[in-house]
Amino acid sequence: MKKIKLLSIILAATIFVAGCQAKTDKNGSEKADVSKTKDAKDADLNKIKITDLRGNTNIFMDINGQKVTFDNFYKYYDLYSGILAMQRNLTGELSNLLVRDKIIKDELKAKNITVTDEEVKKEIDLYVKNLGGEEEFGKYLSILGVKLDVFTENIKNSLLNKKHLETFKKENKATDEEVKKYYEANKDSLDNVDAKHILVDDEEKANEISNKLKAGEDFEKLSTKNSKDTAANAKGGQLGKVTRAAFEPDFVEAAFNLKDNEVSAPVKTKYGYHVIVVNKNNVGLDKNKEKINDILTKQKYNKNIEEKIKSTKVNFYDFNGKKMENKN
Repeated sequence: MKKIKLLSIILAATIFVAGCQAKTDKNGSEKADVSKTKDAKDADLNKIKITDLRGNTNIFMDINGQKVTFDNFYKYYDLYSGILAMQRNLTGELSNLLVRDKIIKDELKAKNITVTDEEVKKEIDLYVKNLGGEEEFGKYLSILGVKLDVFTENIKNSLLNKKHLETFKKENKATDEEVKKYYEANKDSLDNVDAKHILVDDEEKANEISNKLKAGEDFEKLSTKNSKDTAANAKGGQLGKVTRAAFEPDFVEAAFNLKDNEVSAPVKTKYGYHVIVVNKNNVGLDKNKEKINDILTKQKYNKNIEEKIKSTKVNFYDFNGKKMENKN
């Protein structure tokens, strides 16, 4: 059988495999069985009601006076969603995700690593909070067209994926040699400082400002009063991340050599004279080790998962339940 290709969606969570039984109230609105998380605070999932938008005959919009109802809109919404899914070959992507999830669950089970109901509830609470409450969350699920139990299982799978990655990172840290090699090849994009500056036209004024800052005067006030960089002034003189590629070489060299909260002497560029203050210096191998290790272990993780998916035996069946012929 032709192996399923591992796509960029590999780190996404699936929305398959129901994990808890859904119940319905007397009005037919769906509720989740969340008895195991009844002691959790914040959102009360038993209050989540999913409106049946696909059966709602109320008006959704009108076009030059011609009404379009919710049920009619979502009829086409679902149709075009299906067409787009076919165009993107989502069947292949989601099949791939199911294989991946099976691998992850088996490996975590062997290590006795699980996701608790409380952890799942906490994640759902964040969704509810960010969406504005139980009612808005119910609308969100109705627009997605998914049941609460499916969404809950999706959250659980996401947390399992996260724990699997974290476990892999702990067991497969990059070597010092690998980290150093990566840094040397990518230091222009890795090295940076978080900085702010005040830009003036003459060196004497820049020296005056530098001395005032060293004496403890307020940076933002001096910037507002003196700097001709109006874009930075709108943010209190803050420049954000300064990299080699995005700034003048003389400016970068001066900024990269400053310690945290250190004030520079005047730095001349074609724009004038800068007084630079570094909020955080992230230059050098030592300051980038953690970030590089994270990058390298994620690369190893993706490669590891891809190899396992390729070596997993997968059979597909047609609509009649007949196993389809394997193709190499």
